[in-house]
Amino acid sequence: MTRPARETGTCRPVLLVLLLRKMSLLVINSGSSSLKFQLLGRPDRPVAQGQVTGIGADLAHVEYQMDGDAPARSACKCPTYREAVRTALHLLTAYKDIQAVGHRLLVGFPRFQESILLDERTDSISREIWSTGSHDCAT
Repeated sequence: MTRPARETGTCRPVLLVLLLRKMSLLVINSGSSSLKFQLLGRPDRPVAQGQVTGIGADLAHVEYQMDGDAPARSACKCPTYREAVRTALHLLTAYKDIQAVGHRLLVGFPRFQESILLDERTDSISREIWSTGSHDCAT
């Protein structure tokens, strides 16, 4: 099976430049009832990472680890993703130099086989995909 040609260049060179310049990149991955986050700022490991699970339930669970500290757990009310993102950002308030944010928009869609930079062209394509309801296509 051959892979389709890339729509755009990958984000790996951008990530490498950010890390070499000692800039921080916040990566967010939202699932059906969870939000995972990593703050990348070092080539060898994340500066901070965590997840909020049980979004929409009576009580969400938060697990996180900051800059080599021992992992910590807590619970909070997160009826929506807005509160989950606020919870993650609150945990990251000590890191004031976040330079970029990455988020997964489309999974498994044939036109985007790797990470891409969101620009006018790819934004237009992703909006078209979302408007047709085919964003969950796995082939």
